[in-house]
Amino acid sequence: FTLPSMDAAQGVGACVAASPCPVAAESICLSKVAENVVQKNTESCLSVADEKSLSKTVDARTIATRNNLIESGLTLLQEEGGYGLTSRKVAQHARVNHTLITYHFNGLSGLLDAIFEHCVQRLNQNIRPFLDDFMAKLEKTDDADLTGFIHSQIPTLLRVFSEKDNKPLLNLLSSPQARYLGSYAMLQEQVLLPVHRALSSLAARATRQPLDSLEVGVIGHLALTQVMAFFRGGYPVCRHMNWKSIPANTQKAIDLMVVESICRIFRLPA
Repeated sequence: FTLPSMDAAQGVGACVAASPCPVAAESICLSKVAENVVQKNTESCLSVADEKSLSKTVDARTIATRNNLIESGLTLLQEEGGYGLTSRKVAQHARVNHTLITYHFNGLSGLLDAIFEHCVQRLNQNIRPFLDDFMAKLEKTDDADLTGFIHSQIPTLLRVFSEKDNKPLLNLLSSPQARYLGSYAMLQEQVLLPVHRALSSLAARATRQPLDSLEVGVIGHLALTQVMAFFRGGYPVCRHMNWKSIPANTQKAIDLMVVESICRIFRLPA
């Protein structure tokens, strides 16, 4: 038998003194002391043995729920576009309660930001190898062959932007929800600026001006605008036009129009 602590004993004494029935009061107080000891021992066991495991379980469940909602949003953007995308629709597709979107993302705008960041990271991963190859080939290209270089590289750049994986991003940028995106700067830093640097390097070669000159910067931006307007607008003729469904000869015609436009910007023969 283990004697109770001094604090516990004092608590018992206080209960006995305050009670008109000392025996009953002592019994009640001893019971409370025992409950407190058991509760403290249980809490200490949880904190030592189970806290880390419980924390990992909660974290894993949170990550799984967030990923499920992001993937559902991506699927809906891929299949239906950004118009009419709502919290309830995403939650229904993910088979969860729609209040979880508020809990995990602070609302639909937060979820759209998370989807947007995911799409930009994916586009960045796709476009980086192209830009590395672009710069390596540009260094080996003579000035007299720059027009041929543009004819070979710009269609490839358009294909990178129009990959199926990037369709949710295109649909999101083309939707009314684009105005609520709080992480739009991420697209500029990870995609637009690297592409602008590559096109400006090409512009510097074509105009024989310093890379850091205002003229080269503006020309590079104009070329980037041609590519991004084509990508972001989802094609000027029809917003829902599917790149993959365009006949091969029509694809070539579109490529040629964009290439000729960029050649004119660079003051090169088309």
